[in-house]
Amino acid sequence: MQLSIKNLLLLAISTSALVIERDAATTKKDLATINADTITFTDKVNNYIGGFTVLEVNAAQNQLTDDIKAATTNAQNGGAVTSAEAQQIMDYINGALEPNVAKSITALKNKKAQFEKDGFKQVALDGLKTTKTNNQALGDALLKNTPSDKKSAAQAGQAKFNADFDSGIAAFSS
Repeated sequence: MQLSIKNLLLLAISTSALVIERDAATTKKDLATINADTITFTDKVNNYIGGFTVLEVNAAQNQLTDDIKAATTNAQNGGAVTSAEAQQIMDYINGALEPNVAKSITALKNKKAQFEKDGFKQVALDGLKTTKTNNQALGDALLKNTPSDKKSAAQAGQAKFNADFDSGIAAFSS
């Protein structure tokens, strides 16, 4: 009986380690996917010349939305990460993802006149609002899994995203 308890304990420890490792790895993979989607979206916005090219922008927006929602579900179902893993995730968010989100919003603002001319200003505004809401849900889910010693840094990162989106929302609200 001692042997089986020992084996069960080892199994529980190894399974827990795999879940934590998978959660951090899944988060990193999901964020890389969102970053790639953001870059694609920015490219589609930059190449928007009116007319049917709006369909390409819309398709990129839909893919981004789907992947943010999937990442949110994964984060909500995931477990806590270590401080080192949280730092790696925050470094990626602050070094790659947030700057690319800022670029995408700048691209949208640069194309505002074209969207407005084509009657898509409200669509762009609604897209910004929806993406901000989805991004906030993802941020909240990630924050839930963040160790207490990294929470304030994670909240500061989320504030950058909110400022980016608020800038775009303000531009399309006027």
